[in-house]
Amino acid sequence: MSLMGVILGTLGQLMLAFMLFMFSVFMGAGAANTTELQPWQTALLNGAIYALPGLCVLTAEGVFVSYLAGAGSSQYHWYWLPVVVAVFYGVFVGLLTGR
Repeated sequence: MSLMGVILGTLGQLMLAFMLFMFSVFMGAGAANTTELQPWQTALLNGAIYALPGLCVLTAEGVFVSYLAGAGSSQYHWYWLPVVVAVFYGVFVGLLTGR
């Protein structure tokens, strides 16, 4: 792992955190406005507002700590975790609204 790769990946994760915050806010608001949600669904959508960006920050921290521990370049794959979770969130909201 190179220091430049870790720094660029961390900056990318922080930018992705802001985008996923907006993504989860607008998708959750759209789902809440178009369908009648159960309380657990509303709680899940509200929690995603903080969980998706938080996952980006935790992933960036984990890769940085792995770099400090001398891990190999396979640790860069952790940067994909928030993207995969965002796709699952998008599919969930799509199924929730029937679109």
